[in-house]
Amino acid sequence: MQHISNTEWLELLPGSIAIKSKKSHYNFANKKTCQLAGYKNYEAFHNAGATDHVFNCPAVEFAEGFISEDRMVIETEEPLKILGRYDCADDDWKLFLGEKNPYYGDGNTVNGVICQYLNITDFNIINTYMLIHKDNKKFISNENVSYYLTKSHGKLNLTARQVECLYYLLRGKSFSEIGLLLAISKRTVEDHVERIKDKLSCRNKQELIEKAIHRGFINIIPESIVNKDRL
Repeated sequence: MQHISNTEWLELLPGSIAIKSKKSHYNFANKKTCQLAGYKNYEAFHNAGATDHVFNCPAVEFAEGFISEDRMVIETEEPLKILGRYDCADDDWKLFLGEKNPYYGDGNTVNGVICQYLNITDFNIINTYMLIHKDNKKFISNENVSYYLTKSHGKLNLTARQVECLYYLLRGKSFSEIGLLLAISKRTVEDHVERIKDKLSCRNKQELIEKAIHRGFINIIPESIVNKDRL
């Protein structure tokens, strides 16, 4: 029976797999990850520095975005689901569905992040991505982008319904339109928005929209909206 090393078995898993330290250094990256980043194998990637900033492809423009995601996972100790569009080393863009999870060392402390991405460019979810990205182009100048699929926003203690209301509010929907889309009353929508304003310390709707965009809420996609096709 063939012995499989501690990292060799990760090569057998589907998709792109990577293990990153708390400082976002790639302690491991499977062959598929390395090739998408523009390297033949992990040895070549490691020799180049093994960070997001040494990607040998256009996705290097999103290096700080990848690192910000890592920090989010480490700080919250919660998984992060990602719908991302990146320009890869083969001179073609690809759509990925990914997840980043914290991994723990001795003493139950977070040592870094485990990442897995599946290439879904040829799947029907690309239609979902195109609809989302079309609405977001006025806010996002870089074509390399991640969207985060979540039920709630733990760091600000936003509920699932509040995340849904904020998603539509940032895309120019009125309270009445949001109510119709979510099958709730206009008054209920207004109540949710008031609570979001309190949590973000905003005085009015315009300040809420500006602050939410600045803090990256434009990249948050409620899971319920994707699952129910209510884009």
